Amino acid sequence: KCREQLDDAPAENLKVLVLITDGLPTNNRADRPKGNCNICKGETISEANIAKDNDITLISVGVGSVSFDQDFLKEIASDDSSYIAVTDYDDLNMKIDDVNRQANVCLDDSPKQDPTVCSTDECGVCNGPGKITCCDGTKVCDAIDCPASKPLSVCIALDESGSVCSIGQPNQCAQLADWNGQANNQCDYVNNCPSFNNITKDFTKTLIQGLDAVSDNSEFSIVTFGRHAAVDAALSPANVALDTVDELVYSGGWTNTQAAITKCREQLDDAPAENLKVLVLITDGLPTNNRA
Repeated sequence: KCREQLDDAPAENLKVLVLITDGLPTNNRADRPKGNCNICKGETISEANIAKDNDITLISVGVGSVSFDQDFLKEIASDDSSYIAVTDYDDLNMKIDDVNRQANVCLDDSPKQDPTVCSTDECGVCNGPGKITCCDGTKVCDAIDCPASKPLSVCIALDESGSVCSIGQPNQCAQLADWNGQANNQCDYVNNCPSFNNITKDFTKTLIQGLDAVSDNSEFSIVTFGRHAAVDAALSPANVALDTVDELVYSGGWTNTQAAITKCREQLDDAPAENLKVLVLITDGLPTNNRA
């Protein structure tokens, strides 16, 4: 069935068949099941060879069981590196990187390197945000363990003024689009202004994810401010706010904090009456622009 599906794949695509099984085949084409079935093995090897002859990479993932046969699973795999063994089904997720490496090939056939090992958070999640803080202050890995929280309307104002990207003394740093990746002794253009594009954005996304996990019907607005303030996302579900944060383009310039507060206040004025209204202001300094 898999081979027939892959026969219809576009010619330029890499075709991969991943077989996850805990033992030997016990049924044949004639639909006559048998515990020790040599015909079944022969038919399986034949099908595997046809698939491999059709340029299909066959990855066999063998899960340890009473009927586990490593030699058989190696034989039907494309090569020894395409056979992956796991101790039991609980261990299956630990081998996902091995499967990905076999199925993920660079377009220019660059040699494969050992994958970078991700750091796991305190809940065991790869590059995860860590434990969620509940409304009562306890920290848990699963929001279901939290007591119910009030519904939230949150406006987050992000400072993207020049000082955020400055090196040493505050500067305007308003030319990231033109200078990105280039050395500059006043602004961190060479690293794409990481204080905003990495640290501020990551903090904001973690905040949104954490609050959304513990509060039903939560909504978020994103406001950015430099010389002026702008509403980048009106009160919306978390996924919209997260996408908005990813797409923010750093502006530089002066710091109009009061305009950001005004924009957020206007957003929160439209929040449902029963929602807890919260304004989060993320800034690195004093305001430097006025209403005029």
